[in-house]
Amino acid sequence: MSKFYIGQGSLGETNEAARQAWVSPLVDSFGLDTHRYMLYPAGGGYSYIMNVTNGLVLSESGDNLIGNWGMIGSDTQRWKEVIPKGSDIFDNKRVFINKASGKGLTQYDGGTSGRREVTEWPYSENLPGFTWILEKAADADLIKIHFEKIKCIKPSTGQDGATKVLFFGIDAALQAGMAAATGGASAAGSAALAGKAVTKAAVIKAMKKEARGELQDTVKGEVGDRAKQAAWDQLNGYVPGEINDLNASVNREINRRTPNAVSTAVDVAETVDNLTSIEGLFNTVYGESPDDVELRVNEISIWPGGGRGHVGMRSQQEFQMNLDYIFERSRGLNVQLVEYDSGSADDWLGSFGLNLQHLTKKERFVDVLIRSEDEGSIYEVTFTIEPYLTRQQAELKVWQEMQQAKKTQQDEKNRLNQEKLDREAAQAAITPFAATLKILGSENGVSRIPLNRYSENPEKLFISPAIYLDVTFANGSKSNVYYHLQAPDNVIFDDTSGDPDDLIKLVYTPGPGGTEIPGQVTATGNGVGTAELKVSFRNRPWLTASVSVEVVDTQVPVTQQVPIDPKAKFLNYIAEGSRAEIALPYTAGVFQMTHIQSLCPSGCEQSNAESGLLVVLVMPEHQHNNVAADDVIGQVRTVFGGTYCQGELKKGQGRMIFSISDSYGNNIVNTILNPAECGGDTAQSAPSNSVAGGEASSSSANGKYSDLLQTLSCPGDQNRYGAYADEGYWGGGQWCRQQGKAGYWVWVSPNWYVWGNQR
Repeated sequence: MSKFYIGQGSLGETNEAARQAWVSPLVDSFGLDTHRYMLYPAGGGYSYIMNVTNGLVLSESGDNLIGNWGMIGSDTQRWKEVIPKGSDIFDNKRVFINKASGKGLTQYDGGTSGRREVTEWPYSENLPGFTWILEKAADADLIKIHFEKIKCIKPSTGQDGATKVLFFGIDAALQAGMAAATGGASAAGSAALAGKAVTKAAVIKAMKKEARGELQDTVKGEVGDRAKQAAWDQLNGYVPGEINDLNASVNREINRRTPNAVSTAVDVAETVDNLTSIEGLFNTVYGESPDDVELRVNEISIWPGGGRGHVGMRSQQEFQMNLDYIFERSRGLNVQLVEYDSGSADDWLGSFGLNLQHLTKKERFVDVLIRSEDEGSIYEVTFTIEPYLTRQQAELKVWQEMQQAKKTQQDEKNRLNQEKLDREAAQAAITPFAATLKILGSENGVSRIPLNRYSENPEKLFISPAIYLDVTFANGSKSNVYYHLQAPDNVIFDDTSGDPDDLIKLVYTPGPGGTEIPGQVTATGNGVGTAELKVSFRNRPWLTASVSVEVVDTQVPVTQQVPIDPKAKFLNYIAEGSRAEIALPYTAGVFQMTHIQSLCPSGCEQSNAESGLLVVLVMPEHQHNNVAADDVIGQVRTVFGGTYCQGELKKGQGRMIFSISDSYGNNIVNTILNPAECGGDTAQSAPSNSVAGGEASSSSANGKYSDLLQTLSCPGDQNRYGAYADEGYWGGGQWCRQQGKAGYWVWVSPNWYVWGNQR
């Protein structure tokens, strides 16, 4: 069975034969791309069968013939889509029934040649030619224009030479306004208007801004020229012999016509600043003779009657069009007005166009002017224009929008999930998972500290041992042992709930922003026993850690006391005094000082072959394998050298021993400051009743005595008493050729310090 495709043999002609719909076996048999149709909704379950190429729809043409005409909303153009018996919606077979006639679309009785007329006949399943197959054609990018109304401002008919002169002032003003509205610079530059859609509102606005002087000059000059031409036109055909002086006659005619014409034109130009007068140009009734108007789009006549005939329009007459027309974007838009002329070629009443390249949404144009300078006509057209989607395209767009919405929703879900994972990862990096709390010198989870910091300490217990808190985070990473110093806001120490007898207390060190951070623990002096120091975390309150602290009395009974080497005693008191003055851990330069202990073979806080003040330093920002030992030693001398060389330790010929490690406990280097490195002995203080800042702690036996009464310089006592000695109370008398006062005597070489009271 052969397939016949509907098409049209002509695009622009308006006669019945040219608009006749045909079928042929070959799609391109007409040499024109007129075989593509689509179904355009007509309401009530009916559709228009619209040709994509020319925008016309299948319509009854009379005598059972079917033609292609512009859409007018008539039932003769509406078709019901029916699935034939024995078919289903998926095989794309259809029967189309006309709403007006009830007949079916067919090519029955349309001829038997290769090109046959499309007809309509009473539908019967027994007759051939009623079943049509919908085959998919190439997609089309379509535009829909809806004409709302058309109005005649000034028709072209009835203009003789005098009328043209009279209306030239109006034409010049309008042309100037339209040129300005479209970007033209000259009032006479009509070429600038070609192909552009200009609204009345834009023209009025531009006319108000147009320079009046320039417009007057243009109008006067052009009116004079046209008046002359009109006079010559009127005298044309006169026989020279019948007029004695042709030139005189012409001049008289010019003089008669020009003043009124110029006056009228100048009046118009002088009122361009007055909106009422400008709008009056569009509201004046110009003559009574109508134009026989026909509207075309892209050379195809679509109004009136879908392209059948023309309509008479007088000045200020308006028609409601309510007309849809669909065309391909690639063809562009050119709207033309034509005046039908039965005796000669039709007259061109003007046109306008639009650039549709970037049209993405519905737009409305109000009172777009269509003007012909040659014919002197002015019309207004109001319309909307928008992209149009076929049913399949609309369904595809809805599907694509749904898919895009799903993708957007999934993307947002993925983004939120990723943000959650990022937050969890970041939180895991700072959330403690496990914690260990220790105190310097603790063994088997218990740290022993002395009850009284000033009592004898033969076990060399740390008086204020440093707190160590190391944390394992939820992501598996670990902190160093000073987590409480690095994240003080997240740490909560509890030295009360596990210490009902108030045996211990925290020692605070300065923190950022004027805060204080617990860094050590010491005895309160309220008694001996065992207390528990606890810690928890603000971002994980159920995670806790604790360490036991035993407070012991280290005072040795008098009967058990053994003499302590003077040098050891001196180093012990220097260490005690240093810890009393410096809250550990203490930051100095790139170092963090964590421990200060006396060090010697016997009698010191720590027994060792070396003698001196042991200072333990940590470099929290470095690791042992990425820093040079010489650089570290240089930093030690820079940071601590001055203090050592001016202090009591150096004066007593004691050494300062440094052990430097990284935050993970890896040793970096050890170094020693010797008195010989200070470049000479420090000058001895003259006797006085005051103590230099560096000597105050040692000379008062680390705060054991108060109220300094006297200072005696006795360098000769160095050999007898060594660097330091606490001799207790003496009633006073002659000493090293000086009168000593009664009081508590403390020797810190090379001076004796006499104190009034014991605390």
